[in-house]
Amino acid sequence: MLRLFQIWNKATGAGPALPTYESGTMLLTDADLKDDEFDANDPDIPEFLRARKKERQREIEANLEFERRQSTAEKREHEKEEKEGRLHEWLASEQCRRAFQQLCDEIADARQATQWAYERARKEEEKARQALEEARRNALVVSGNRVYFTRDGSRLYGEDGREITDRATAEEAKRQHAENPKATSYEDFVERRDAHDQTADNLKELRDSLDRLDELDKRVKSGQLTPEELAQARKDKQEIIDSLPPEAKQEYERRHTARRDADNAVTYRGADTSFDTAPDLNADFQRAAADRDVAPPGGSHDQESPARTPAYKAAPDF
Repeated sequence: MLRLFQIWNKATGAGPALPTYESGTMLLTDADLKDDEFDANDPDIPEFLRARKKERQREIEANLEFERRQSTAEKREHEKEEKEGRLHEWLASEQCRRAFQQLCDEIADARQATQWAYERARKEEEKARQALEEARRNALVVSGNRVYFTRDGSRLYGEDGREITDRATAEEAKRQHAENPKATSYEDFVERRDAHDQTADNLKELRDSLDRLDELDKRVKSGQLTPEELAQARKDKQEIIDSLPPEAKQEYERRHTARRDADNAVTYRGADTSFDTAPDLNADFQRAAADRDVAPPGGSHDQESPARTPAYKAAPDF
């Protein structure tokens, strides 16, 4: 094959003459160089050669990119099939069934305990609300606002917790307090208000926990959970339990322990011990054979009695 400078010389006539056996008419379009014989960015190389090499490079890069994407797609499809296969095996396993059932039982125990605590908290909140309303009904009212003297009568406060220093308001409150000395004190009002706020907050937290448990229970029972999803569900369940008030957690532990003990208490029916050993049937048959010539007592023959009813009756015709 001709070298690059020889092709260039022969095509353009530049440079030293070629040997006679290599002389002849040759066009630049006839040049056929290997891509590794020149640089596509070399300005001394004819443009059509550089363009052709760049085109081949683009084709090679496109083919490599296609193969890479195809290989990636095949790899992903293979991984998907393997994942689906592992999921199918997991869902069909006894381990999955036990783990799923255990989680459902724990969620059920947690919800029952939370519901129990919620009902108690609702009653406590109602009781605290009534106590607060009673305190407000027994408050001093000046210019349409409830006010409260401290127990020692030295200071006057509004429901917003600010001390009232206005002389006219204080004088009117003292006048009313003289007429109603059992009016609610500021300390009693604050105590009942805080008690109601606490019970209301507790009730809201328990309501939120019930909603979270319902959502978790729905998520667990609505789909086929992978081991990772099941582990996450168990983690979410434990976080909800840990956030419960102490009385709700204690009730959960009580219910959960009772369920576990009930599951472990497998009852077996006792075997019938009427016979310590099996009866000797051969001896019984031998005695019967030896006494075959002895006539049975009178009237002991098994004769069919005319009054005996048949063991069956024909079915009536309908």
